[in-house]
Amino acid sequence: MSARCANRCRHAFTLIEILVATFCMAVLLAALAIPVRGALHERERASEAGEESLRLRRALDRVVVDLDGLLLPGTALTGQFVGTKNDTQDGRQDSLEFATASPTTQSGGCQRVTYEVVESENGEGYDWLRTRTLNPLSDDEDATVETTLLADIQSLELSYYDGTTWQESWDTSTSDGLPQAIAVLVSLALDEEDDESMESPSYRLVIPVLLEKAEAESQRGGEQ
Repeated sequence: MSARCANRCRHAFTLIEILVATFCMAVLLAALAIPVRGALHERERASEAGEESLRLRRALDRVVVDLDGLLLPGTALTGQFVGTKNDTQDGRQDSLEFATASPTTQSGGCQRVTYEVVESENGEGYDWLRTRTLNPLSDDEDATVETTLLADIQSLELSYYDGTTWQESWDTSTSDGLPQAIAVLVSLALDEEDDESMESPSYRLVIPVLLEKAEAESQRGGEQ
């Protein structure tokens, strides 16, 4: 019996061996945690970038649809096409007012649309708003609908091509008709964890103005 006990004692782990093994395992887990944590962080950032790209694409798609249905300005129904340059300490936050026959109009007629930049409700950035009035001649408040095109932006710059140069503002009450193209430059706000020296990611879209189509849409809207 004493021989068996002696063999068991020789095969058992000592306290020091257990402590050393535990320490080695802790070091190994700590070393593995660094790349795993980095991979999870990169995955999270990639997911956020994907969601951001989707929000941006939806907003710009909405702008393309609006401007593709531009109506000729200058009537009581359509009003004027007015693009205003607004300089702020955080960058340009331009606005634009126009009439469009966007397919989203159930009646197929005229609607007035306004783009503007306002402070976010949480006070931590700016939102790009789209306000549309389905019946511009109506006093019904329910005819006006306000939605957020894109949240958390830094700036919005709108430019107008007159056939020769790009203008920073446009007003059909003092100019000769619609511009030939409209450029949209939107800069997104940086995240809190981003380096302050980084530039805000910006996206530019140029939309041609089809004057013949605008005339046709205006005639169709007038008939309705």
